[in-house]
Amino acid sequence: MKKLLFIALTALVLVGFTSCHKHRYCQCYAYVNGEDIPLGEDPPDLTQLTASAIDSLDASYNVYIIESGTCNDKAKEIVGWGQVTCREVSPKYDSSWLTELFNKKTSNKH
Repeated sequence: MKKLLFIALTALVLVGFTSCHKHRYCQCYAYVNGEDIPLGEDPPDLTQLTASAIDSLDASYNVYIIESGTCNDKAKEIVGWGQVTCREVSPKYDSSWLTELFNKKTSNKH
């Protein structure tokens, strides 16, 4: 019984650690004839979107999700556009249901 409980707790901890992995978001531009040209459609201001909203954007937008590495690494991967620069974008804080559960503000309005 103890062995089964230990396995269940270990699995729960592993699932918790893997779900906490944060992605990086990059916008990439090609430098052509003195101006930055987005590699896709420019989305709305990404600093006003949450991470989950950015994740749900269509693939035609100029947003790349980086799971490992940096935006500079992503710029090196993109070929055929000449000089490509990628900038990291920080999304708006995305509060999870767990955060909201423990950070509830109580009000005494009766």
